[in-house]
This record gives sequence, C-alpha cells and structure tokens, in this order.
Amino acid sequence: MSAIAIAGLAIASLVRDGWHGLIQKGDHRGTSNIGVIRGGDATNVVTDHVDIRAEARSHDPKFRMEIVAAIRQAFENAAQSVRNVAGRAGSVQFDGRLDYEAFALPANEPCVLAAEAAVRAAGGESQRSISNGGLDANWMSARGIPTVTLGCGQADIHTTSERLDIGQFQLACRIGMLLAMGAETADKMGSNGTR
Repeated sequence: MSAIAIAGLAIASLVRDGWHGLIQKGDHRGTSNIGVIRGGDATNVVTDHVDIRAEARSHDPKFRMEIVAAIRQAFENAAQSVRNVAGRAGSVQFDGRLDYEAFALPANEPCVLAAEAAVRAAGGESQRSISNGGLDANWMSARGIPTVTLGCGQADIHTTSERLDIGQFQLACRIGMLLAMGAETADKMGSNGTR
C-alpha cells in the first residue's frame, strides 16, 4: 500500500476538519503544521514508507494534546482506509516530544520592567503581547529563569513573504545593548541610545 496515499488522506482530513493551520475549537486556540514529508524513489514504485514531521502548539497544554490526538487519529484512520491488492492495511508509528512549554510572566516581573525600560531608552514603545513562537525564552522560563522575548523586525515569519524591517532590527539591536549594559545604564541613556 502507498504510504504517500495514507499521508495525503490524513493531511486532507486534518485540513477538512480544522486541525491543520490555525485551530479554533470553541474557546480553544492553537496551531498545527505538517512541515516535513520525505519518501519515495521513483514515480513507478509504490512508496511503502514516508517520514513526516509535524508540530502542534497551544498555550493550553490540554488542548495541545487534543491537537496531537487529532493528528494521530487522522493518520491511523487513513492507514486503515488504504489497502493493498491482498487487502492488507497500512500502519503508522508515532514518536513525539515536547520542545517548548507555554509560559506567561507577571506584569511586575523584573525582566519585563527592565525590557520596557530599555525599549523606552532606545526611543521605542513597548507592547506586551503573546507570542506563539517556540523560543529560547520558553526553554529558559521552564527552567526557572524568567525571560522576555523582544521583536527584531521580522514580519510574516515562516512564510514565503517573510521579511525584515531594517529600522526595527536596528532598534532591537540598541535595545539588546541597553539590556546587556544593565537597567541603570538604560535609564540614563537618551532616546537615540547615546549618553
């Protein structure tokens, strides 16, 4: 049986049922993506094995697990629906891991206040928001080191339209330097990043 056919049916069902891309199920939000698919050697050979890499994200760990369960179910259903001429069905094997855990910092967290002071000192305006990215801050915060993530001028991240706003990137560099020099220095700096 064709592993590519199984994968195609599974992915199509995820898209059809709202479990791929931006996922909104009632009050729950998350995302999923099939980012890598490898398999096959020739157009005239039935591909018996494909490797697929996918991800699921949500700030709600329980809902993230629902997304993972939906992905697993879609592939298991597709594997059972594709049969070879002898009537044998395909199979799937899953291997998962948690790369990033979601976190939220209190409004008065010292690293939040320091980041905001550095943004002001560099002439910018801070905006607190939720990021859906998997970043070093996730890893560090999960290990007891509260960490702020700062934008660096990226737009349309991870799309074919991804681009970098050079002015915002340079502002992010100034903010990073101010943070590296410490809060006292940031408070003494002018809006252009110089004394």
